Amino acid sequence: MSAPGAENHQRSLGLSPPLHRLDTGQRILDRLRRLRSRWCPTTRERVVAACGDTILAGPFRGMRYVDRAVGSALPPKLLGTYELELHPWLEEIIGTDYREIRVVGCAEGYYAVGLARRLPGCRVLAHDLDRSVPPLLKRLAVINEVADRVEFRGEWSAASVASEPAGRTLIVCDIEGAEAELLDPVAMPLLRRSDILVEVHDAAKGTIETILRERFAATHRIRRAIAIPRTLGDIEVPLQRRFRRRTLERSIDEGRKYGLTWLFMTTDETAT
Repeated sequence: MSAPGAENHQRSLGLSPPLHRLDTGQRILDRLRRLRSRWCPTTRERVVAACGDTILAGPFRGMRYVDRAVGSALPPKLLGTYELELHPWLEEIIGTDYREIRVVGCAEGYYAVGLARRLPGCRVLAHDLDRSVPPLLKRLAVINEVADRVEFRGEWSAASVASEPAGRTLIVCDIEGAEAELLDPVAMPLLRRSDILVEVHDAAKGTIETILRERFAATHRIRRAIAIPRTLGDIEVPLQRRFRRRTLERSIDEGRKYGLTWLFMTTDETAT
């Protein structure tokens, strides 16, 4: 055991405190961190508590929402910054007289239900393989009063699109790298006559984008968007005042690799 005053003498000489003191201090810090993680709300919880069950900004402002997101982050959706790069195209879509929209990789229904709300004359067919999706999608459609126009169809395949839609069609596609396999106009002739908004998952190599461009260049006008980092300026000013800066910075992070791309391919009747 150290003599009384020995530790103070060590400090006066610029020496480190005994190891057992460091261990005790570290244990206290670890316990405080555990308590904080247990009792302090997470960023997600803060945003959900502030927003309630409603999207507060963006193209789907006012849409009521479920308490979880499948395969994506919930706070950016509630704050209206989710896939911000697509917002101009979404407004263009909302201004188009689509009669049918197919959302492939629909998850809990952000686009399926959001577009059904904004396009009241449109039927939406939603496709996904995740077993957790159908009850969430149904609930989201019900609380937004569009359940009569949103239908879950399971797997996306040639058989699932055998029927010809009556009117202009949009396909919204996010299928985690299977774009080249499933967006084949030879196997699905409907694709030649449909507008397509697709997330492309090979930003580094560009192989899938090249394939899609080659397939649709003769029948579609092709536009491209690139994912970019979010900034606080992306959030509407009234919302910025409701949260701490650090909370907002974490909330708008979608956890995606920037450089990822989207293609918006619209039918071009003048193309040859």
